[in-house]
Amino acid sequence: MSFNMKGFTAIELMVILFVIAIIASIAIPSYSSYLDRAKRDETSGALTDAKTAMLRFRMDNGSFDISSSGGFSALEEYGFSISGGKYGQNIQITGDQINSDRNFKISAKHLDINCHLEISFGSDVPTPGTDGCPGY
Repeated sequence: MSFNMKGFTAIELMVILFVIAIIASIAIPSYSSYLDRAKRDETSGALTDAKTAMLRFRMDNGSFDISSSGGFSALEEYGFSISGGKYGQNIQITGDQINSDRNFKISAKHLDINCHLEISFGSDVPTPGTDGCPGY
């Protein structure tokens, strides 16, 4: 008497699940790291865009004082929007020292990854702020 059974044995299924678990244990941390880098880069990009908009605002208005013009929303006509991008809704932009026609310091903090970057009038590259920015 011969049985013609089709299917997988329990050992074969356990081996397949084991291989899938190993692949997932490697892929998930890599993907998480990739997302954090993307959020840091978007925070840095938003900060650079804000600086460019501030410089354009100063050319038109003679000052960096955006408080009398509605704050950072006044920079929208100069191409700056914090809501852009995939992770933009979780970035807070603040102006720390917007006090004259020659100086400003803008901070950006991404809420998901606790990344705090700053840029000022004299610098071209955002730097980690007081809270830091892991991996930047």
